[in-house]
Amino acid sequence: MVQTSQSKGRVLVVDDSRDTVDLLATGIGMLGYETAIATDAHEALRIAREFKPKVALLDIGLPGGVDGYELAARLRAVVGDSLVLIAITGYVRESDRARAIEAGFDVHVAKPFDLDDLRNLLAELLP
Repeated sequence: MVQTSQSKGRVLVVDDSRDTVDLLATGIGMLGYETAIATDAHEALRIAREFKPKVALLDIGLPGGVDGYELAARLRAVVGDSLVLIAITGYVRESDRARAIEAGFDVHVAKPFDLDDLRNLLAELLP
């Protein structure tokens, strides 16, 4: 976990690419948020129980039999309905966006993304 002395909020980052989660967590941490990372759904659920994030950034294509769509529902059950879910994914067709919203995501962001855009989105979601 990356911690800051005066955190703007807690953000869970989940992606099967270790490089991606490390990059996102570092960037988000530099913006003043406390972060935790996971590389699969089972690890994400274990971490979320204790970490209690306000926002979760989830990749859709995850290993281990639980994809980001199912993880979104499970995280809401663990953390609560106030959890903000952001899909950060390479699945960018309109049908993918619709499926993400239907699965309970609040926002769908296509990879690759701009860190400034992510900063603005987090500032909007965690005022």
